[in-house]
Amino acid sequence: MCGFRLQPEELPEVFRLEEGSPASGQTIHELDLRRRTGVTVIAVVRGERSHPNPHPDLKLETADHLVLMGSHAEMEQAFDLLEPPGPGPAWARLPPRRG
Repeated sequence: MCGFRLQPEELPEVFRLEEGSPASGQTIHELDLRRRTGVTVIAVVRGERSHPNPHPDLKLETADHLVLMGSHAEMEQAFDLLEPPGPGPAWARLPPRRG
């Protein structure tokens, strides 16, 4: 049986573009994540619409969900480029859980 197997170090991740992300307003081609980080954009979800295998000319918008494929190290680099400038990563700025 022949088929594609994901390597354990290469798993898909979803990244939501927040307000102020440097990627908002850029096309996938302009962002150039594959060359800059090794990560591939395999889909973009905008609202209720999915764009699998998106065209390089697709302009990214705030609140888009990017489905990315790459290694953990590549994801860290990509997330650093996609996050809005500010004090630490977006997940670190979330309010503490109560309960």
